Amino acid sequence: MSATCPAWCSSPHRNDWDAESHDGPVWADIASVDGNGDDSVQIGTRYTSKAGIVVTLEAQSLILTPEQARGAALALLEAAFWAEDHRVA
Repeated sequence: MSATCPAWCSSPHRNDWDAESHDGPVWADIASVDGNGDDSVQIGTRYTSKAGIVVTLEAQSLILTPEQARGAALALLEAAFWAEDHRVA
């Protein structure tokens, strides 16, 4: 990791283009009912020089049970609160 990384950064920084980005925590994937491998809700956090700390969300046409949908919603809220708590003024 770069010497300028925040304590929470988990980025390997293997490439120059990635030097100013920092990956924050990620939440557990929530698999689609279809169970097709990569089909899941993926939520994480990241720092970018343009926007600061942001929440990342990957989800494509998934089928979720109500319980899974609530879990995804809670994880998204947790990520948003984490991002707000770690903003640099």
